[in-house]
Amino acid sequence: MERTTFLSDTNEILDTIKRLLHDAEDDYGIAVAFWGKGAETLIPSDGSGKIICNLGHPGTNPHVIEKIRSNANVSVRYLDSLHAKVVVSDQGSFVGSSNLSEAALGITTSIGEWREAGVFLEPSNMAAKNAWSWFEALWKMASPVEDADIAKAAARWESEALSERPYRRSD
Repeated sequence: MERTTFLSDTNEILDTIKRLLHDAEDDYGIAVAFWGKGAETLIPSDGSGKIICNLGHPGTNPHVIEKIRSNANVSVRYLDSLHAKVVVSDQGSFVGSSNLSEAALGITTSIGEWREAGVFLEPSNMAAKNAWSWFEALWKMASPVEDADIAKAAARWESEALSERPYRRSD
């Protein structure tokens, strides 16, 4: 039976993403638009990973991407039209609303402030297989992150960076 599990608790979402990455026997893929403080700690030091981010948007902290790029086992690409939040591995797939940031997932504090949700697809689920195919197609469209891309994004980050905290309307 193909199981899909709905996840609405931030800790449950974070644990699922960590399990998909750290328990992967083969490579893993992450297509998450925006990366924030602490996200680099989610990336395993072993294994082989492919990451796609939206480096052209001020919601991605380029310093985090630069740290991730220093891991020899990880390849990083960018796609400026990316808004997805998908993690794939041989352990299954996660599809949800969560960017990889402190505000979304409480990566280092366990206190995510955004209300997030997603689904976990078991590896035997046809939708999980489709997620892998989707990721691979996106990977081919994305451009490798080069030093010049990081420098350009860092300059933008200094002047336009979005807060990692949820927007609060002033009353």
